[in-house]
Amino acid sequence: MSPPEQHARPRQGFTLGHVFGLLLVVAVVAIVAIPGFFSREAVTLDNAALLMVRELRSAQNRAAFLGTSVVVDFEEDGTGYAVRFAGGEPVRHPESRHRLVRHYDADGVFEGVTIGRVDFGGEPALTFDRYGLGHASGSVELRFGDGRRRVVYDAQTHELSVEGLARATVPPGS
Repeated sequence: MSPPEQHARPRQGFTLGHVFGLLLVVAVVAIVAIPGFFSREAVTLDNAALLMVRELRSAQNRAAFLGTSVVVDFEEDGTGYAVRFAGGEPVRHPESRHRLVRHYDADGVFEGVTIGRVDFGGEPALTFDRYGLGHASGSVELRFGDGRRRVVYDAQTHELSVEGLARATVPPGS
């Protein structure tokens, strides 16, 4: 009697080559799609405005938490802003410990975004007192291409908002 015959069955499944090929396709699609998505004017401006609101709220909270005045200085050339204590020392993010500074010309995601008109009661800076309250209403205009967004601070309600968002959203902390 001879041993049972073994029939060769074709192997099923994916080879390592299939997996690498799929990863290559996904990588190429990502390389093409992601810059195209973020170069969309509306998305870029919305994200820049919402980030500014988040960072202004952080400055406002730091002033109240530490009981000291905090100033948000907007660069004259429109490239960004920096947050500092009234004495000049830079404010640092409470978790990351990085300075609260934004330079649109150096940030790849927001490259091309600029700050236009800044007016807080005739001042080109937003100051929060030791209670986290700004005493002058005003706004900052963000520009990218033909698009515009306005970040607004209301001294009556002490709220920050964004005018002109392309998508309906409520900024975190609203």
